[in-house]
Amino acid sequence: MLKLQDLWKLSDRFAAEHGGNPADLFAECGLRLQRPARRWKYFCTPRNSITIADLGVDGTHFGFLKLKNLSRELQPIVMTVPANNKHNYVIAQSLEEFIGLGYHVGWLSLDQIAFGPNKSKVEADFARRAKNSSPKLEIMLAYIRTGLKVRHAPLSFARLADLDKRFGKFVDDGDEKDQTKKEKTAQASFLNRAELTKVFQTFRDAVIEKETFRGSRRDHRLHRTMGTAYHRLRSSGEAGGVLLSKLLSDRSPKVRSWVATALLVDGDPMARDVLEEMKDDIGGREGST
Repeated sequence: MLKLQDLWKLSDRFAAEHGGNPADLFAECGLRLQRPARRWKYFCTPRNSITIADLGVDGTHFGFLKLKNLSRELQPIVMTVPANNKHNYVIAQSLEEFIGLGYHVGWLSLDQIAFGPNKSKVEADFARRAKNSSPKLEIMLAYIRTGLKVRHAPLSFARLADLDKRFGKFVDDGDEKDQTKKEKTAQASFLNRAELTKVFQTFRDAVIEKETFRGSRRDHRLHRTMGTAYHRLRSSGEAGGVLLSKLLSDRSPKVRSWVATALLVDGDPMARDVLEEMKDDIGGREGST
């Protein structure tokens, strides 16, 4: 039976062998371990949970769902997503299944369970090693697989629906019950705006940095960061749309090009106008030389 302490011990061993911080092993694979485990106090963190890790973006975090007569490692894992309308998702029946979800690609994109527009694509992304995966990521994932002796746990929305049916009723939705509807809505709205602003900046910084590290090991990770940030904004309704429109008029042509191309694929009519304008601008400069 896989225990939380096994993750900590493996992190310590990796740091001793390779140098660096013990947190680096899982963090490089998209999972920041909470050590020691303790319940986070977001307004939507289940009261009957204990937080064990987070993604490092949007406040998304993971915890054991404390159920009677079950040892900790056999307790379901709940993912809490403060920035989404639905906040809590039971995503694994045990710690071992949770770690197995990241077997091929790590855990960075698990929030796509909440934000991903295409379920079959999300399932496929976790089903196999990512193309152009960075060597560093592959080394660390291999170290985790070998050290913990875990197996791949397929990410399936049918499985998630079954877990929700069996365990969702036990999720005590955090401090929401202590708030009036007005207070809860105001807090969620403020958090959402603040988090979306961070996502907006993350996307912009990644595009610009990607040009600097083109072809390097970091290039693929930056591309994943851009994709996650874009889908987060795209799935955030009017607030996300406002920020995407702002990116379409960014001073950086690289940023305008990236977001316009992504929006064009999604059928957004504004994107075509921006790309045509950029094309005309480039043609005009070439004609004047």
